[in-house]
Amino acid sequence: MQHRSALANQIELLGEGNYSKVYRVLGYRMRARPTTPLAYKEYIPDPAGAPGEGHSRAMAEKAVEFWRKMASEKPDVFDEINRYFAWPCEIVKDDKADGSGLEVSGCLMPLVPEDFFWQAGRVAGQLRSLDWLATTESFWQRNEVEAVMSRVTLSDRLLLMTQLAFAFAVLHHQDWVIGDFSYQNAAFALDPPRLLLIDCDDTASLADQDRQQPHTPNWYPPECQGPRAQKLQDHKTDVYKLGLAIVRYLKPKEGATTTRDPERLAGALVTTFDTERLAGILDLEGLDLVRSALSEDRDLRPTAAEIYHYLKQVTSPPAIEHTELITPAVWRGADGQADGRVAWRIAKADRVEIQLGENPPTTVRTVTPADYPAGCAFPVERSGMLTIVASNHYGTQRRVVGDITVLAISPAILDFYKATGPAIANSIVKPHKYAVHAFISYVREDTSQVDQLQRALQAAGVSVWRDTASLWPGEDWRANVRKAITDDALVFIACFSRQGLRRQKSYQNEELTLAIEQLRLRRPEEPWFIPVRFDDCHVPDLDIGRGRTLRSLNFVDLFGERSNEGIARLVATILRMLQRLDGTES
Repeated sequence: MQHRSALANQIELLGEGNYSKVYRVLGYRMRARPTTPLAYKEYIPDPAGAPGEGHSRAMAEKAVEFWRKMASEKPDVFDEINRYFAWPCEIVKDDKADGSGLEVSGCLMPLVPEDFFWQAGRVAGQLRSLDWLATTESFWQRNEVEAVMSRVTLSDRLLLMTQLAFAFAVLHHQDWVIGDFSYQNAAFALDPPRLLLIDCDDTASLADQDRQQPHTPNWYPPECQGPRAQKLQDHKTDVYKLGLAIVRYLKPKEGATTTRDPERLAGALVTTFDTERLAGILDLEGLDLVRSALSEDRDLRPTAAEIYHYLKQVTSPPAIEHTELITPAVWRGADGQADGRVAWRIAKADRVEIQLGENPPTTVRTVTPADYPAGCAFPVERSGMLTIVASNHYGTQRRVVGDITVLAISPAILDFYKATGPAIANSIVKPHKYAVHAFISYVREDTSQVDQLQRALQAAGVSVWRDTASLWPGEDWRANVRKAITDDALVFIACFSRQGLRRQKSYQNEELTLAIEQLRLRRPEEPWFIPVRFDDCHVPDLDIGRGRTLRSLNFVDLFGERSNEGIARLVATILRMLQRLDGTES
């Protein structure tokens, strides 16, 4: 509690209404919230001593008690209240005129931030209350705010109504009633859209049977009118007023400030060859919710939480449900061009950007999901990280898909590549009709180089067998490795490096033994065992029979300036093997 005299020289008048004055507090800060600027709402004494005045003061005290209870018991709810309400947070008392003690003179609450006020026009300095959302363009022009209000989109309005429904739902979940909701006790800011409810000292606990909450004209629920009018407001009357707000604020038009007709948010039913949709402000589900909220039958009205959850779905950012890089490696042709392909499943996006690289990334293509619902191709100028960015009016979601590698073909190998180019073109990302694969044998030290080799092979449509992906828990790994080498391997690729050759023991030694046994059974003129070097190491001088060693076999260098050429030759050789397997080689 704060005494009125302590504020006497620390306040300046901001505005005055029929029942209260509002001041800016200049020097005082609450100990619990030292960085929060404060306003002081002071009740104007009623000369007639009306009982409503005393009741309002009592309700303000209860509102402060509720705020403090949330602070100590439910900090998450406390944060939500402070985000969407200018809530009374300390009572101010003054001496009674007759000297018999103290009485409530007002309350302290957070000062409404500057961006909730008009900064220009004829209304500069005034609060930007929600009634501006229901007024028309001619009214904006008369008040010189058309430049601001004409930029308020339907998406902005939907976001504000989502926040309003959430604010109602927060209080209802704590069994409190908002009561007197109208145009003047809520304000909004833009960029981004934000809502703030004010005059919260009229809110009350649902359990308070003495609560007296007024109604603003044109905001009366049906059950609160007439000779048998309901006296106490509750969650059902709040929801009716929430429904009115949605109807009035989503579509500015003549008569919007007093309308109660939800059908103004409907539109024509558009039928295409496979779908039907309502081309209005709200879809059928939303329209049914608002109709129910404005029903004269209280029992048909939804909860504020139900309205919020619907609006939250409408105003949610995109959801990237699945992405897959179909081409982790691509070949750059003689014309210098390379194309990749990515697949996706994305919900609620208006736009999808495909970005390549980092710090900063480059947007290589932008599409609409309506035109490309399952993914698309994109130009690849360089190797790098691929990222998908999906966006709509309500936000953005970003997902890293993976790394893509560009494999360039040097001029020295163009003639050789042209001979097998059709085979590569016809094999790209297509599974082969035979269950064959390239078996890659390596040691763990060379994993990163093997990853690049695997991407290059798979980009050309060659299936790859690796122990990291092809062996499953519980399987007999020796039996599976033997079968993968002796029965199904179209080619055995043995990868060597100086670092790997230093190892005295490795599983690769066992794989090499099996592969050499298999090689001895094959005709020497048919390539099957291909050594690969990742650096300037010596290929092991292992006996492969008939007076030959592994050094007798032509090896491929995948390092240095000729690395891309080596990959191209290796892929072309394997594709020729597939051609022979198909019987298609000319």
